[in-house]
Amino acid sequence: MKKTFLLASIFFGALGLQAQQDPHLALYVFNPTMYNPAYAGNAQDPQLSLAYRNQWQGITGAPSTLFASAQSMVTDAFGSGLMVQSDQLGPIQMTSVATDVNYRIRVSEQSKLAVGLRLGMSNYNEALTDLYVQDPNDPIFQSDINQWSPMVGYGAMVYGERYYMSFSSPGIVRTAQHFYASGGFAIPVQADWDFRFSSQYKMVMNAPGSLDLSPAFVWKRRYTLGSTWRPGSAVGAWINLRMANGLSLGYSMERTTSDLAPFGPMSHDIVLSLPLYLPGKAVTSPRYF
Repeated sequence: MKKTFLLASIFFGALGLQAQQDPHLALYVFNPTMYNPAYAGNAQDPQLSLAYRNQWQGITGAPSTLFASAQSMVTDAFGSGLMVQSDQLGPIQMTSVATDVNYRIRVSEQSKLAVGLRLGMSNYNEALTDLYVQDPNDPIFQSDINQWSPMVGYGAMVYGERYYMSFSSPGIVRTAQHFYASGGFAIPVQADWDFRFSSQYKMVMNAPGSLDLSPAFVWKRRYTLGSTWRPGSAVGAWINLRMANGLSLGYSMERTTSDLAPFGPMSHDIVLSLPLYLPGKAVTSPRYF
């Protein structure tokens, strides 16, 4: 599949990139293991999760991300997880496979501290021979790039029933290390209704930071309607439904406000989570985070 340098110019010009960027999910709060290995096994029951993002729909070769994870509490203090992630941007594809382990301790009557480690491998593939170039004899474009690299990530989080604070570096190998700081809280506003706010800030050397602000309203801890604002980048709305059996389904739609705005591209996220309840247990009060 042939791609043009014009497409790449639009992408990197719009993002202002000076280093490769990790993928982004508008529904990050419903898929925290993607960004922080300290979250794996945080829930009492094993859980399977799947997330997909189609960014800038309608633009050929636009970024897309597919993330799948399985996690489980091993003991009251230890958790573990497995993750697979595939990112596509034009002729560039990166696939990562890793395991997560974490350790939790209680720091107060209502709060816990979790620290996590991620270890794995990451494959970087760049199909340079699929590109149209002005000089077909340019030696740079005579062969593709395919490299495997070790993957190391880490993270920590402090959390309670109605709040969390998190800091991590997921470890997907890039030209620069990425760091994520995030947090959220939920407060009651009236019977069956809560206001929930979450935010995430991404930092990377030699590139602009990215801030997400996501206010939302939650009804009966099961149905959430929210919005997202990424200053200078995008605005959107999202919904998350948690069924009686624990199945959680989220959908987000964003419109870009960056330099790509004249092209009118939309971005879509879907997140699906399925708990595998242990015998004799049931969820009587769904989690906020």
